[in-house]
Amino acid sequence: MGVMERTLNCAPPFTLARSKACEQDSIWNTTSVPVAELGSLADMTSIIHFERPGFDEIVATIRRIFPVAGGPEFGLSPDSIHRYFDSGGIRLDWKRIPDWSSYEYGQRDISVEEFIGLLFSPRKPAVDEQVLVVTDECFCEAPHKGFSVRFGDLLVFARDVYPTIMRLPMDFFQPSDTIFCAERSKLLVMLHHEGHKMQFVG
Repeated sequence: MGVMERTLNCAPPFTLARSKACEQDSIWNTTSVPVAELGSLADMTSIIHFERPGFDEIVATIRRIFPVAGGPEFGLSPDSIHRYFDSGGIRLDWKRIPDWSSYEYGQRDISVEEFIGLLFSPRKPAVDEQVLVVTDECFCEAPHKGFSVRFGDLLVFARDVYPTIMRLPMDFFQPSDTIFCAERSKLLVMLHHEGHKMQFVG
């Protein structure tokens, strides 16, 4: 899972000033953030635990779950993954997100809850299943790493943890590409920056 792992122990509620509120306990590749007083989902755990798998590992996982005979190499973008499936005659069903342009140009907001409900419909992983995640901001890091987080913790991770741990503090959901992959349920979910969403089950 990459070369470094951290454990952030923060007394809840989680504070945005993580440099003062968080204590680094180890140099492994797993991070845990207590968020006992954040959110209200019944399936949420009191500790938000996530890992940072490298891009090569995520690509290998997608190939393993969705094998395409003779499929080309692909990068972690919706367009590249679409070409990978298309090379094997597999059609991905993209659906237009209504009124995307008003969100893209800042005329309306879409909450994290709304985004998760929009993308993980009609199918979603089990609450205890790990989900691989790649956002556009992951490409700004060196080496490139995504995230692996329990689906039941995704809302709180995206809303309260992610904005505080990236090099540039920003919202998890942007008008940009985002990829989710759940191995156990063989579910691939993608958001395209042009305002389309896609679900595919292997």
